[in-house]
Amino acid sequence: MYKLPIQNYYVRDKLDNHEEIKSQVLSLIDNSADVGLEEVNENYNNKISKLDWQNNADFDRPWVKKILPSLIKKLGDMAYSIGYHSVLIKALWYQQYTKNSIHDWHVHSENYTGVYYLEYPDGAPATKLYGYDVITPSVNEGDVVMFPAMTPHQAPMVMNDGRKTIISYNFNVSELNLDKLKEVRYA
Repeated sequence: MYKLPIQNYYVRDKLDNHEEIKSQVLSLIDNSADVGLEEVNENYNNKISKLDWQNNADFDRPWVKKILPSLIKKLGDMAYSIGYHSVLIKALWYQQYTKNSIHDWHVHSENYTGVYYLEYPDGAPATKLYGYDVITPSVNEGDVVMFPAMTPHQAPMVMNDGRKTIISYNFNVSELNLDKLKEVRYA
């Protein structure tokens, strides 16, 4: 068997209207169905306080309608920066973490996945990525990140009393921009 590591990108940028929409989106989420996830076994240690994964393909949810135009624009700009012309979001959901919440190592479907840090209190852990080593990129509230969906990643356990709220998404990129791709590759 021959294995050759290849390069890809983790991209981070700030959602342009984060401060304008944060409280509205959080209020809409607070009024959403209260569903949690607890899955603890020999393979996983998942304890997510509140999420709406079960509705990830429903783009008519009130909080989704509020955030989707800004998120599509930002992800489109980010994808363009690494050589793609278009994005198609296939799944979108929120997850809230309180003390002792964790989302163990996992991967996603589609080409790319990511996190929008909607509510990110001091001391909250950032998503860890597993590549050649475990890395924890620096993030701030309002950041939107994207990375290849097959990258193993984890939301480490929240150890303090703050609540962390993220929006996660799976999407496909397409229509290569070969000039931009070459520029990024050789930069």
